[in-house]
Amino acid sequence: MLKIVLKQAMKDRGLSSHGAAEAVGVSHTTILRALRGDIVDLGTVIGIANWLEIRPSELLNSLGDKNTLGDQVATLLALYPSLKEVFEAVIKQIDAGEADPAMLADIVQYSIFKLGSGAKVEQGKPRRGKITGKS
Repeated sequence: MLKIVLKQAMKDRGLSSHGAAEAVGVSHTTILRALRGDIVDLGTVIGIANWLEIRPSELLNSLGDKNTLGDQVATLLALYPSLKEVFEAVIKQIDAGEADPAMLADIVQYSIFKLGSGAKVEQGKPRRGKITGKS
């Protein structure tokens, strides 16, 4: 999911890979690797998370092989708080037995697809501050 959210953030901010690299504080080639979906180091993930104004753990959880539906929802909500109402509504319908639980997974996958296709998603105010990675 890192490459999808990075690509969308660059598009939203009108930045090239060079501009994003400067904003994140990494090299241009590092941004290109992240955009290809290649493995990037922890410092890069922290830099991108800070630039996106979300917790690095939300990006890290979305990178692993065991990327769960909960991890995907958390990452989407961190980046696009406006999706909260959609997720709350579907969860309420699922809890009431009015909707199939698979609907939540479908909404998450559709959201990720739309982000990957370059669709504009209204971005709300970020929920968290920067993490430095320093103790």
